[in-house]
Amino acid sequence: MVNSLPSPCSAMIRSWGLTELAREGDLMLRLHHRPGEFIAEGAILADAWPREHWDEKLAARVNRAMIRGRQRSDEQDMGFAINQLVEVALRALSPGINDPFTAMTCIDWLSAALARIAQRKFPVPLHYDEEGKLRLVTIPVTFAEIVATAFGQIRNAAGIHVPVTLRLLDAIAVIAPHVRTEGRREILEHHAVLVERSSREAGLMKDDRLAVEKRYKQTLRLLGK
Repeated sequence: MVNSLPSPCSAMIRSWGLTELAREGDLMLRLHHRPGEFIAEGAILADAWPREHWDEKLAARVNRAMIRGRQRSDEQDMGFAINQLVEVALRALSPGINDPFTAMTCIDWLSAALARIAQRKFPVPLHYDEEGKLRLVTIPVTFAEIVATAFGQIRNAAGIHVPVTLRLLDAIAVIAPHVRTEGRREILEHHAVLVERSSREAGLMKDDRLAVEKRYKQTLRLLGK
């Protein structure tokens, strides 16, 4: 039997210390949300099992371990700063503003951030206590999700802005030397392919297509492809 913990208010959420709380209560917690997500009032924050180990006192302690606020922050929310840069880039590429240089600056900062992120270990979904018992199940962010967040919408908005397309490929090239696993290299290669494909679908002039193709091949070489 599973007992559920509802959110007492609408909030963004981040949490820590839950593995120890679950160990003390001799139960397992499964979170329904990840840090930074919007939680509506009354939404379920976590499930607890077995139900007979769950009581109101423990529920109150788990609730206190979750920090709620009205706005997202970059503490334990890796995607927050990424989204802010992407938002600025998208506004810069909008027809009403048409400022590709600002978008390119945002891409530069995104590449610098992802170069650091690429070297890090990401949180795992399963958390065990010292005795090897599963105590907490989370929904961690992944490297694939972060890269898609950083490049996906900008790639789609780049359109005929060839310098922006080239800068996206340059960004992938900047990140490439910092990647330590084949899986992450494949993620970067996938986004390089998407950038090159989008440029072909944009109907660029011949010289522009050739410039993108040349930069694309250079990026693939840096990825070891």
